[in-house]
Amino acid sequence: MSDVRKSSLQRLTPVVVSVVLLLAACSIFPSSPKQPIKFEVTAPTANAQVNVGQSLGIQGLATADAISKVDVVIDNELYATLTAPDQTKGVSSFPVTVPWTPKAAGTHVVVMKAFGPDDKVIVSTDPLIITAKSLLPPTPAPQPTVPAPPTQAAQIPAQNPAATTVPAAAPTTAAAELTVVNEFARVRSGPDTGYTQLGQLSQNDKATVKGKSADGKWWQIVYKDGVGWVFGDLVKANDAAKTVPVASAPPLPTQAAAPAAPAPPSGNVLATLPTAPVVSAAPAPTTAPAAARAGGRGILTIDQNPVSAGGTVYASWNIPSFRDGSFDKGDGGGLKGPIAGSMRVEVPYVASQRTLTLQWNDTNGSAQSDTIVIAVTGSAPAGATTGGRGILRLEANPIGAGGTAYATWNIPSFREGSFDKGDGAGLKGPIAANMRVDISGVTNQRSLLLRWIDTNGAEQTDTIVLSVSGTAPAASADECNASNPYWRGRDPSYPFCVKTDLEWNDGGQSNPRNLNFNQDQQYTLKWNVFGINGITLHVDPNSQFGPAGNTGRSVPINGSSGSDNATYTFNGRDFGGGCYKWELYIVRKDGKEVGHNEKFMCVK
Repeated sequence: MSDVRKSSLQRLTPVVVSVVLLLAACSIFPSSPKQPIKFEVTAPTANAQVNVGQSLGIQGLATADAISKVDVVIDNELYATLTAPDQTKGVSSFPVTVPWTPKAAGTHVVVMKAFGPDDKVIVSTDPLIITAKSLLPPTPAPQPTVPAPPTQAAQIPAQNPAATTVPAAAPTTAAAELTVVNEFARVRSGPDTGYTQLGQLSQNDKATVKGKSADGKWWQIVYKDGVGWVFGDLVKANDAAKTVPVASAPPLPTQAAAPAAPAPPSGNVLATLPTAPVVSAAPAPTTAPAAARAGGRGILTIDQNPVSAGGTVYASWNIPSFRDGSFDKGDGGGLKGPIAGSMRVEVPYVASQRTLTLQWNDTNGSAQSDTIVIAVTGSAPAGATTGGRGILRLEANPIGAGGTAYATWNIPSFREGSFDKGDGAGLKGPIAANMRVDISGVTNQRSLLLRWIDTNGAEQTDTIVLSVSGTAPAASADECNASNPYWRGRDPSYPFCVKTDLEWNDGGQSNPRNLNFNQDQQYTLKWNVFGINGITLHVDPNSQFGPAGNTGRSVPINGSSGSDNATYTFNGRDFGGGCYKWELYIVRKDGKEVGHNEKFMCVK
């Protein structure tokens, strides 16, 4: 062998040995595999049927590299937030178990969303459809009033036939069509969540309707080069769609057996149960005598004690050794369950002294309990809980000043309608035939109005006067604390005030979900968030409603005062093709940054 070749081989030998050792190390210590990104609902089953007032457990399992929290959204409203023991690191397997009791008959939609430590959605479940049935007989349809025969003087002359007859309605010629009213609607190959997903439609998208399912809950639409199915509660169909025939469904794909209920992760997973996206805190009395806010065991706590008659209390607990349990609100309903080891529960309409009881079995199987007596100040004046027509109802009347009222209705003959909360905003819709609506921050007497069109096309109404007991202490609109009606601190993640959530300046009428490329049009976002250290408006590429855009940006904002909205205006032609998400990033008083609200925009 030549000296030159030998020298070259000697120089290569350390390199070869290093490569061999590196490959060996990789085989001995393989890199940690990434967790599959998925979110499965394990209970209840799809299309489950329960009775109104029947408690059930919503369960699921999310897997990803780092899940910091899970939001449970029911009927498009946040119901519960569960957090990992260390939200900065998250967990790779996040089991969810949340108790829920339907309070209104009809179809309910549950969606669970898993978030990463950056507070962005990693994965969400398909909509879980649950049908709640009422145990009460339906309210009889109102009988039309027969007008008294007119007197001779009031008779209309015969020579005016247009005044004496009502012309027949012209037959509709509109095509059968629907519009997506939810944030999005998944399109499937059949009328059930067990069918394959073909794609999805965005809010305000329209589709031609071809047929409907046998139970009337799903619509068959024209989709791409064929047909697909969308769930009825996520869309609004026009009158022409109601005459389409029942379409036959393809065979349901064979489904794998549901996985066993997962074991809870190490550490406590905390559940926070807000009452509604806009929370108004009932004021604590300033002159009432002191009362205990924690039970004798220190486990069960309440946010205020005493409470003004008709007010609302929030009970919380964090049980360190927990297997199962139940809770009694002291309203005569007895112990209810199942409960989670860490929860926050609303106890509404406390009109007289109550005893709250928390019972649980620890991990050793021993029965434990804790109790608190809620004291009440003042007295609640009498008020009607049912409207004159017997359709519109209140769960309690009156309520404590600054509290939340809950209106319900079950309209037997219904085509469409709207509802006025008596807050000056007027009638809002569309509404469903069966609903339960939160009316928050009630400080003065209000007149509630329910308006609907029955199946015969006649307009109907029902009203209730909502009374208020006591007075809420005045709070400066600029001073952000728990007495401010815009306080969001009942959810620990949002200890600040929000007068206006992130929204389009025109109320969303020109929501830029489907902009044309290089479209010269101005759009304005507005918000009013105060009691914070800082705020930034982010726009990031997002693929939830289509291909993601190419670049994002962030806009430092000084925030807004308690009296004025902050705004940001942009032009659609400033963005390239693709979809984007606008979101507020808020720096709290403690320095932690949290995401709040989001809006979407797509440029095509």
